[in-house]
Amino acid sequence: MPWGDKPKEGYSLEEYRMAREKIIVAKVMQQKIRGMAPAPTEEEITRQMEKNNASPERQVKLHTLSILKKAGDPEEAQQRRLADELHAKLKEGQKFEELAKKHSADSRAADGGAMDWMNPDGLSPAISGALGKMKPGDVSGVVDLGSVWILVKLDEERLLSKTAEEKRKQAEAVLKQKKAADFYDAWLNNVRERIKVQILPRPAGGSAK
Repeated sequence: MPWGDKPKEGYSLEEYRMAREKIIVAKVMQQKIRGMAPAPTEEEITRQMEKNNASPERQVKLHTLSILKKAGDPEEAQQRRLADELHAKLKEGQKFEELAKKHSADSRAADGGAMDWMNPDGLSPAISGALGKMKPGDVSGVVDLGSVWILVKLDEERLLSKTAEEKRKQAEAVLKQKKAADFYDAWLNNVRERIKVQILPRPAGGSAK
């Protein structure tokens, strides 16, 4: 029940406090019960590792150059022309780092726009989409990110596979989470089955109390 610090309409302060306490107790109980779940066996971990046998992760190393877009400003068209001119200079072979230091508006300008290794999936879809069609040494076209125009140079790329220990930890974490959820659900269902709700028959000529 996602209540804030103030009572919801229709509840007194005391009722609100009691309801919050019940929620907290229920969450603590849930965590405690989930923590009682059996640990994954070696066989289960091995099977999960085989199931998780995903493709290696692609990482890229980039340089970027950003030109601020002044929407509605008379300079907007001029800034776009600058982005196009810089793109042409890069295609002619001028050094990306030098142009970035001179013209880029982002925080990496002093370093020539250099960025460390990263997964391109964490970047803007417009940039990651452009990178998907590039090979090392390529420079993107002018990419519109709304507030800026950006040029990207793909310096290097690599494929990283998880180590055996990393794969094991990932498989174990997945299994622990699943086992905890299954254990709690089984416990909850058992409790519900043991609770007997009895409805007394209504006395003749009287009303149910």
